[in-house]
Amino acid sequence: MKTILIHGSAGFLGSHLCEELLARGCRVLAADRGEAPPGALAHLLDNPRFRYLGHGPASAPALDEIYHLAGPSDPPEPPALAALAGRTGARLLRARAGGFEGEPATPEAGPRAARLFHAYGPGMPAAEGGFLSRAILQALAGAPVTLPGPGTRPLALCFVDDLVAGLIALMAAPAGFGGPVDLGSPSPVAAQELARMIIRLAGSDSPILPGPRPAGPDPAPPDLTLARALGWAPKVPLETGLRRTLDHQVWLSRQPDRPPAGLGR
Repeated sequence: MKTILIHGSAGFLGSHLCEELLARGCRVLAADRGEAPPGALAHLLDNPRFRYLGHGPASAPALDEIYHLAGPSDPPEPPALAALAGRTGARLLRARAGGFEGEPATPEAGPRAARLFHAYGPGMPAAEGGFLSRAILQALAGAPVTLPGPGTRPLALCFVDDLVAGLIALMAAPAGFGGPVDLGSPSPVAAQELARMIIRLAGSDSPILPGPRPAGPDPAPPDLTLARALGWAPKVPLETGLRRTLDHQVWLSRQPDRPPAGLGR
């Protein structure tokens, strides 16, 4: 059984990665900023192969792999994690886990490094999902869906399950594979078309309104040359992923102990 440390486990992508690795029979050690397990990991705490370590392991456990899912302001490779990988012989993968719609991917350096582009899916934080999160909440409430500008900006959205599969494939790559590896969708969709799809899937009659024009140029799509060499490509169709995201939000809004106004887990 592999023992895997996930640093940045409490985030959107990190919690999904924890779930998938547990489903594959791994032992998962989760670390993040808080000492107490965050809500995104609460449903995993009863699994005997899952343990939340707070800021990280106090000693050097036997490890096979380390995932470092960095936020936009985090260092690309914390010295403590690099030292831990050196002591244990564990493979180390570095990725920017903050690649939500509207936020540019940040380059990483060295082997087993990933740039993540525009993740979405169940549990996507409302505060960080940009237009997509806002449009889902607006459509479900029957409120006007506000576009970024006139709605012509292309958005290349990648379902979270596909990104998790890409990270696992990259971890399995040989050390000399190269990088960084872009993981994301090569098929952008205009924001206006995306809004129409969300409204239809939500069964809503929300109108679509133009909003403030976003600053900066249109985001560049990922270059999947290296990802395809790993045998990876996105598999979840956009409509399927949006439906799963909407269904999760509807379910979440019906939970008595959950506020209905966010896309959290």
